[in-house]
Amino acid sequence: MNTIHGIIQKTINNTEIQLDRLNYQSTNVANLNTNAHKNVRFEQILDENGYLDGVIRRDFSVGTMYKTQRQLDVAINGYGFIPVTTETGEIAYTRDGSFKIGKDGYLFNMRGDMIGDGIQIPVNAHRIDITPEGKINVTMKVNGKTETIGTIPLVYFKNTEGLEENGRIRRTDFGKRSSIL
Repeated sequence: MNTIHGIIQKTINNTEIQLDRLNYQSTNVANLNTNAHKNVRFEQILDENGYLDGVIRRDFSVGTMYKTQRQLDVAINGYGFIPVTTETGEIAYTRDGSFKIGKDGYLFNMRGDMIGDGIQIPVNAHRIDITPEGKINVTMKVNGKTETIGTIPLVYFKNTEGLEENGRIRRTDFGKRSSIL
């Protein structure tokens, strides 16, 4: 299309692609200090017809880890995702390790999703320790005995590029509903 209409159409298309790219960059800067933020990069190509096209890639590599004063905060040192159960019962995945004790003593993330399929902290637990392997140990108030009550599960995807965003829910290339928070 070498008509004026074709040139204008290409220019508008290419400008929209560049604005999308700028939007991803500004989102990365705005979320620089957000827990478990996944950096986004936009790779663009110019096709044979002069149109810009591109692909969005999320960076799931290990970011900066900070020591917090909260006993329920963890960080994933490596690859993997923590499975959570959303309020609607769907399985989702996150790299955010900021946890809290929620309803009925279950471990939740800050969005209100249950960790794994449910790790319940006993009411009479005095101290909670999470090991580097994700084991949750509690020390009981009554007898001072320490016991392991569960493990924070990790799930690995062979192809994180196969995860596509669809709002909060993502679909993997396996056709099963997955979510990365």
